[in-house]
Amino acid sequence: MKVARNRRSRVSQGYIILVVLIMVSISLLTVAAVFSYADSSEIVNQRNNDYAVAVSAAEAATEKVLAQVAFDFQNSGVGYVSSHTGNYSQMVPLASESPAWTGFDFMNLAGTVGSTEVDYTSVTGFPPLNGQYGPLRGFTDQVRILSNVRSLGSLSGVVGSVYQDVGLTQIPIFQYAIFYNVTLEFTPLPPMTVIGPIHCNTNIYLNPAGTLTFVNDITSSGTIIQGINPISPMPALGGTVVFDGAADSGVSTLNLPIGTNNTPAAVQQVLQIPSPLEDPYSGIGAQRYYTKPI
Repeated sequence: MKVARNRRSRVSQGYIILVVLIMVSISLLTVAAVFSYADSSEIVNQRNNDYAVAVSAAEAATEKVLAQVAFDFQNSGVGYVSSHTGNYSQMVPLASESPAWTGFDFMNLAGTVGSTEVDYTSVTGFPPLNGQYGPLRGFTDQVRILSNVRSLGSLSGVVGSVYQDVGLTQIPIFQYAIFYNVTLEFTPLPPMTVIGPIHCNTNIYLNPAGTLTFVNDITSSGTIIQGINPISPMPALGGTVVFDGAADSGVSTLNLPIGTNNTPAAVQQVLQIPSPLEDPYSGIGAQRYYTKPI
């Protein structure tokens, strides 16, 4: 009887040890799974954070190039921009602008550090512009600015990428019935009807004696004012203004890309014969009608 009891006790002890081992194994597997999940989540979160930082830096790089392209286009024209894409591609945020930029690699599509991808595409056609310029047509070329950025402190090595497509539109001003680079003032005595779009780069004053009708859109980079010009000798004439199209104030200026300011004297230079020493590819040289092909 003693032997039988000892055997049952040993069997029970072995069963308990087996159960304990199974429970310990399950616990270890659970702990390992929790640690693995936590580690994976941390890696994913860190990667997302690194990506967000890299994208922000890439956007800063494209904005820097965009600002320079916009300035050059407004002041020197599309020809200047198309011939200087190599210069733009060397533009990246610098440590001299902010010490934070030392922590990033700015790359183009080929992976060249210290470069921005700038691609210029000439687009054919003469499509309508729509929007604030109504039925006008223009020549629009495209510039794609792209930056790939990697944070040097990123363990994941993730790369953030941002690109911007910019349209450079040239609007021939002969499409306007009236285009003014300085203050535009209407003071007609008999009834007057203007057919065709009108644009002024400053303010427009409307002070007719009879009925002044604008059949098409009228736009001003300043303000369209139905009243007298403060520096005009004309009194208030008391007429009526009729807008059959849109009348929009505060639109973008339409600048002649002459490589200098847009004062009346500077703009008049596009009609003058250049000096023998003037570079025909300079900002004003490229815009003179004297050097343009017929």
